[in-house]
This record gives sequence, structure tokens and C-alpha cells, in this order.
Amino acid sequence: MKRNLQIGLFCICVIGIGAFFYFTTREPPTRTATQSTESTVQSTIQSDPTTESSSEEFPSTASSTETSRDSEREQAAAERKEAILALIGEFGKRWLNYSSIGKRNASVVELCTEKAVKDNGLAADPHAEFKGEGKFTLVTQDVDQTDTYLLFGNDVVRETIHRQVLLQLKVVEVDGSFKIDEIVLNYVQQAY
Repeated sequence: MKRNLQIGLFCICVIGIGAFFYFTTREPPTRTATQSTESTVQSTIQSDPTTESSSEEFPSTASSTETSRDSEREQAAAERKEAILALIGEFGKRWLNYSSIGKRNASVVELCTEKAVKDNGLAADPHAEFKGEGKFTLVTQDVDQTDTYLLFGNDVVRETIHRQVLLQLKVVEVDGSFKIDEIVLNYVQQAY
């Protein structure tokens, strides 16, 4: 019984290794679905004698229209991302570099929605008069929530307290411009 189990496991391993090498060494097909569709449409049009003069124009016109639409979408997405990153960068500079907490809060109010100002008490002055300096070293987009960004950085407060900062920001579009709608601030403590 034990011997049969060992032989079965050995066969499964050999088959698995063989399948792995088969799928990793074979060449992928070079023809895409779009190319196949275009060539089919082109050959159908060329075989029809009534449309012989337009046979060369149809595929190129369709693909150029699609290309221009894709290009416009990509450009709009790039401009959107650039605007969001500029907002986040400015917010990060103002959040970590301040002469007092009240001045810091007042400086970021214009970058936030009313909800964020209210939820985080940014309109109030806590009368905490100490200086902070810092820098964000990494900005990344949340995988699950694409409107949320994570900022990682370092903060020096009162010239003696060194902290690692993780700031989670949710960005929304309000009246054609981007604003920060939610702020979650975490201070990270290194264990080792």
C-alpha cells in the first residue's frame, strides 16, 4: 500500500514537471485577436467586387479611430493621475512641515473636502506650538480601493522625536478638481 502511494506521488511529480517545462518553453502565438479580426474583415471586403476601392481604407480608418480614442483616454488618465499626485505631494509637504499644529491644519484645509475638515478637526486650533519637519519617501495607490493612496515617510518633531509616518488619503473629484476626503494617520513603530 505504501509502495503504491509512493509510485503514485512520483508519477504525479513527473507529470507536473513535464507540464511545467512544456508550458514555459513553448512560444506564445504572435497573432492577436484584433489582427485576426482586421485581416478577416479586410479579406472579406477585398473578395466583394462592389467595394474594391474602399478595401484598403476600412481597416485603417477603424483602427485609427480606435487608436485616437485610446490615446485620448490614456492622456486623460495621465492628466488625472498627475493632478492627484500633485495634490497628494502638496498635502504631504504641508502635513509634515509646520511651525505649529494650528498652522499646519489651516494650510491643508483648502486641499480637503468639508467632510475631511470636519472629521479630522482641521478647522480647530489645538494651540500646540511645536515645530515638525519631515518628508514622504513613498506614495502608492491602494490595490483594493483605487481612490485611496498611501504615503510613507519620516517625521521629526521638536527636533528629538523621530517617527515613521503612514498617511492614508482618499481622493475624490469635486467640481472638476481633486480634494482629499478622508485622512487616516498612523505612526509606525519599528519592532527590530
